[in-house]
Amino acid sequence: YQISVTFASGVKRIVQEFGVVTGSKDLALLKVDATGLEIGRDYELLPLMDTNLIAPGDDVVAVGTPLIIELAGTRTFGKISAVRHDGSEGRFFQTDAAINPGNSGGPLFKQVNGRYFWIGVNTAKINEADNLGFALDAQSVMDSEYAWYNATTQGVQNFIWHVYIP
Repeated sequence: YQISVTFASGVKRIVQEFGVVTGSKDLALLKVDATGLEIGRDYELLPLMDTNLIAPGDDVVAVGTPLIIELAGTRTFGKISAVRHDGSEGRFFQTDAAINPGNSGGPLFKQVNGRYFWIGVNTAKINEADNLGFALDAQSVMDSEYAWYNATTQGVQNFIWHVYIP
């Protein structure tokens, strides 16, 4: 059992640990050994914007890889339709930028003066509606608490026992 991450440069790394949000958000983080990786070559740091400044009408872009690897890094453009609050999940941004299977989990950006800022994590869409998607507020993702597990068979088993078996 092994999970790996392939960076933009093609470098692959084995996942060492995974962190799962405690609470009701469906979100996980992955930790890898970053030794030898370089910003700008292997990955980019995503500057975070004050998401309290996000409002309906703001232009956004959703980035992801919708199911077909040849389409890696697709971008769909749209607007923020609403800022929604859910007591258990935190804040969501409703957008008409297409959220499709494969780009959920990818970043949602807002452009300010030619620079893109990370404002959310593409999360879900409403299947019965055209271009009705949702992104978790990036600040709530950063502020969440995570339970960490080793990315081994035993670690996954511990996660399952901890989360799914009473």
